[in-house]
Amino acid sequence: MSFAAKLSDMPLIDAIRMFQRTVRSGKLMLWGASERGVIWMLHGQVVHAIVLNLNDRRLLHTSEAALRDLLNWNEGHFRFTPGDADCFYPVSITTPTLQLLASIEQTHVAELYAAYAGNLTPATMLEPLPQREGMNEKLHMSAMEWVLLVRVGQESKTLQELAADHSTSFEHIAAMATTLLKHGLVRIVGLQMPSEHGAMDNLNAAIRRRLQQQPKGLH
Repeated sequence: MSFAAKLSDMPLIDAIRMFQRTVRSGKLMLWGASERGVIWMLHGQVVHAIVLNLNDRRLLHTSEAALRDLLNWNEGHFRFTPGDADCFYPVSITTPTLQLLASIEQTHVAELYAAYAGNLTPATMLEPLPQREGMNEKLHMSAMEWVLLVRVGQESKTLQELAADHSTSFEHIAAMATTLLKHGLVRIVGLQMPSEHGAMDNLNAAIRRRLQQQPKGLH
């Protein structure tokens, strides 16, 4: 049974997770304003993806780069068509889907918080973000930045207080805090970010609208 929705109602990352949980095999086709994407899933795992130009069918992205591009789409619609797991599937992505999505999502979160790094003030406070195993094994940070990360996890202090504790300037601490933000290791306390539940709220609203459009008397 196929499944279709608008990306404004159900973001692609939520759709992929749904098909991953149900161990589905098939093709997930997406249409944007000027591009088309296709994702192949085998037993709930994303194994290949492409992005094409709608006008001339030119290949724009493939494999993991295509998946990352498609996950940035906010407008458009998609349709999942189940397929036989015994059929041929192109395979260019071997990283487990949950691990790949976690990596992409952490990168996105880090970019969001890094955008606010220029607004750090002496009164700013940081708190650590939950980390997934193996996600930060290749980070390159100074010893002082690692010390700051540990301190942030242990104490609730402003950047000015942390600067005083380490006998350094606020500017130095702010520069290290910016590194932590860009790596997705911490977040700014009190900063309002987009709700994690926004996507499900949109989907539930769409379902209610669809039910209201059904002819009366059908059960």
